Amino acid sequence: MKRTLTAIVALPLALGAPACVGKSSKISEAELAQLKQYVLDTKPNPPNKLDIDYDGKVTLLGYKI
Repeated sequence: MKRTLTAIVALPLALGAPACVGKSSKISEAELAQLKQYVLDTKPNPPNKLDIDYDGKVTLLGYKI
């Protein structure tokens, strides 16, 4: 579940980071390869479901403590 939380948090930050420094908004193949480890093949099933949508950019599915 730690990996899921990492994916939910890290992926939007990593995708948005290039825009913060004035780089091109396109992600290179090398960057995609680095991010692949954080992307899940299936939707996780957290015990505490939230399903909060943040303006269509990211969805907080839930959490596990």
